[in-house]
Amino acid sequence: MVSEIKIWYKLLADLVRYNLKIIFSGVFIYFAAAAGLVLFLLILLVAYNTDAVMPLPDSAYYMLLLPGIVILLYPTAYGIQNDMDTKMMEVLIGIPNYRYKIWVVRMAIVGLVELLITLVFCLIVDLIFIPMNIFEMAYQLMYPFLFLSMLTFMISTLVRSGPGTAAVTLIIMLIFFILSGPLVESQWNLFLNPFENPTDISEMIWMDRILYNRVVLAIGTVIFSLVSLYSLQKRHRFI
Repeated sequence: MVSEIKIWYKLLADLVRYNLKIIFSGVFIYFAAAAGLVLFLLILLVAYNTDAVMPLPDSAYYMLLLPGIVILLYPTAYGIQNDMDTKMMEVLIGIPNYRYKIWVVRMAIVGLVELLITLVFCLIVDLIFIPMNIFEMAYQLMYPFLFLSMLTFMISTLVRSGPGTAAVTLIIMLIFFILSGPLVESQWNLFLNPFENPTDISEMIWMDRILYNRVVLAIGTVIFSLVSLYSLQKRHRFI
């Protein structure tokens, strides 16, 4: 029994390690350091040097939002192109029902890595600036992160170009950011901050809006995932 567990553990570890190398093409650590981590530290530095009062969890949500988005952009935007460049796509399409066996695992790994990084960032903010429930903060952040991650992945299956996918995704994100102003307290706001406490509406209505927003993001994530997997079945587009 113990030996079987060790074998399965080794297989799982090898699977995760192998897919991490493929997903991030061996440069993820450099990308994360140069983009997400540096951006996060810059935001912390600006917040530390400001003369404002002690920030609240609602401001921490925005502090953590942008670095997380930057980190997830690379693996989801360039995954398809990396497979096409290395001819790995030709191998994948030869595996029966490969869309359920390969890319689902890869996207799950991307989501797990994003969650772990988010938890670390939340812990840093909690220790330096704002006492908060880091698990609740990470949980709420994962809704827009997963939504944008699967949206980017879906676009990559249609565009089939890393730079093209990144450009389209950035335009869409810019539109979402622009709309987040007029829709700041709307359930349709992608970046709705669940830690805000609006004074012009009742707490019950506000909680309903948060719940509706999270349901919409979850449904959108599932739809983008299904569309992506369906697009990957059009083999002639990738060979």
